[in-house]
Amino acid sequence: MPTTTIARTVFDIAHRHRIPFLVALIEKLVVAHQLDVHELAMVLGQLGRRGRPGTVKTRKALASILPVVERLESQLELMVLDLIRDAGLPIPALQYPLPWRTLKPGRVDMAYPEVRLIIECDGRRWHVAAKAFEDDRRRDNLATTAGWRVVRITWKMAVEEPESVVRLIASALNAPSMAAVSTSGDSKFRR
Repeated sequence: MPTTTIARTVFDIAHRHRIPFLVALIEKLVVAHQLDVHELAMVLGQLGRRGRPGTVKTRKALASILPVVERLESQLELMVLDLIRDAGLPIPALQYPLPWRTLKPGRVDMAYPEVRLIIECDGRRWHVAAKAFEDDRRRDNLATTAGWRVVRITWKMAVEEPESVVRLIASALNAPSMAAVSTSGDSKFRR
């Protein structure tokens, strides 16, 4: 029985679907480790041409997803970003540099700088070592003292409780930032 690759199948069906659907499909296939976007780009390069059905839509979908996939460092980050997008929440800045770290620069997975909210995607691959665990907690403490809030999402949370993850992020986005809380009203913790 003749078969095609997933990348070829995506290209072949592209002309029948809208670009947002194609972007979501490609993201889901990437997250499931069933598709490499570079393989899809190779198929587009080999088969795509003027007048060929699917060429324009595949090119546009790839142009939309490649910058996101290349900036994300893990499949979990892509999955969380997909949850955020599907829920209609604002898209966070990806791989956001830590403004308060001057001696040892670093970055966080996602951030909403305007409300001082950090989202960290904790996959086991990066967070099993004791040093990585300690470094993450040190970074969280520095973020807190700089007036930021940190939300940590695990693989299990994203897979088994996606609605809870969305509610958590939405709630954190709507909560007043720590900087606003510390500057309003009387507080025994004011400096």
